Amino acid sequence: MKKQSFTIIVLLFIISSVIFAEEKSKKSSLTPLISVGLGYPEFTHFGVGLTANQSEVLFTLGKQLIRGTTPGETYTGTLVHKHHLWGESKFTKIKPIYLETGLAFLKTKYDLKDENESFIIVRYGFDYNSDEHLGLTTSLGALIVLQQEESRGMIDLQLPILPTIQASFYWRF
Repeated sequence: MKKQSFTIIVLLFIISSVIFAEEKSKKSSLTPLISVGLGYPEFTHFGVGLTANQSEVLFTLGKQLIRGTTPGETYTGTLVHKHHLWGESKFTKIKPIYLETGLAFLKTKYDLKDENESFIIVRYGFDYNSDEHLGLTTSLGALIVLQQEESRGMIDLQLPILPTIQASFYWRF
């Protein structure tokens, strides 16, 4: 399983890099962005990224603020690539409907041990622009489990695919 997971990660990275490089080569400048939002697996998160034409790379760090029945603290990190595919925006040249792929890593810290989880993210989303800089992004999709240690006190269905949802505000400079 680890060899297959590594192969999938490398393929996603190569595909995303090729798409991002192709978008960058279309005589566009890199536009930085920041974001804050909520979701799973990101929980409450802060992100930084770059946009080139219809392609975007985003890195987020997050923390689970409401723990429920889980006694540990959960931290997250994600690295995603969004490719904007369809639609028109009144305020920007960036198409609002996108496909997002990436990786998510979760670490839950307990008193005596830590648990690690990793996922491949595949989501479909929409950007709502309020002007050329500010907007809201929402997305739905699936998480493909790469690594999952012991149950964290939640319902453990042993599914290799889990649902994901995310919403965040962003500012493009």
